[in-house]
Amino acid sequence: MEYNNETLPVESRATMLRRLFVFICLTLGGMCLAALLISFIVKNPPTAVQLRISTILQDVIVFIFPAVAIAVVSSRLPARFLSLDRVPRVWPMFWAIVALIVSAPIQNQIIAWNEAIRLPESMVSVERWMRAAEESARASAEIIMGGSTVGDLIMGLLVAGILAGLSEELFFRGALQRIFTLSDRHVHAAIWSAAFIFSAMHFQFYGFLPRLLLGAFFGYVVAWSGSLWIAIIVHALNNMMVVVSSWNARRLGVDNQLEAIGIDSPLMLAFSLLLTIAALSMLYRCCRKNLAQKHRELTKNS
Repeated sequence: MEYNNETLPVESRATMLRRLFVFICLTLGGMCLAALLISFIVKNPPTAVQLRISTILQDVIVFIFPAVAIAVVSSRLPARFLSLDRVPRVWPMFWAIVALIVSAPIQNQIIAWNEAIRLPESMVSVERWMRAAEESARASAEIIMGGSTVGDLIMGLLVAGILAGLSEELFFRGALQRIFTLSDRHVHAAIWSAAFIFSAMHFQFYGFLPRLLLGAFFGYVVAWSGSLWIAIIVHALNNMMVVVSSWNARRLGVDNQLEAIGIDSPLMLAFSLLLTIAALSMLYRCCRKNLAQKHRELTKNS
């Protein structure tokens, strides 16, 4: 299987470990600074404005800054290091968006299965802690995306949609996955390692599996296309669909129907699975064509 990282050199494990150490230090420093600033902003109980400001600070200081900093200190071409130097092509982006949309029923069913997991009685205290963390994260998200006015919708789209998609992709796929990728042979391990950390850092354990798969999807989008922009756009679109659906449900006073699509419907799940496989296959084929075209251009210009 080919990947669009032909511009990246084969690197040593020592280089990877040094970069990872620096990246972890930058991230921990960002977490400490963000926690300090947020402690002066967020009161108890927190308001929507306070949580939105704290989310912006967290995205910028904890996610964007470490990603940009490690790219600057690791490469003379930071944009290339983060896979930001390649303009996204139309067809790979199209098929990535199609794959995201048609996989919604599968995602919802996996979420339902994940939420139904019960730990043994001997781990009841752990389960209580996990559910408390889940409810806390969900409550914060509802406050950030709360309200039924157009202004609330716009703020939700900007903070929970666009900024979250940009910051998380820069951090997890642009920087972390890039650090883990020593060569083409290590791409799968890099993708799944970054996806695992991506899911774990959300501290929503009953959404761990679907978020792991979503992170892996974004990882393969970057690996196949060579462009982080596609993953950023698709990630932001995914978040924005959730924001719009939640906002519309609050405005109409009904349940969020987007979260129920495909649950306990074997026919719809099978149809969704087939369409997802087809869309991913088309995405990979488009990216293979793009890679072959770039090789021809490099050969022609050399």
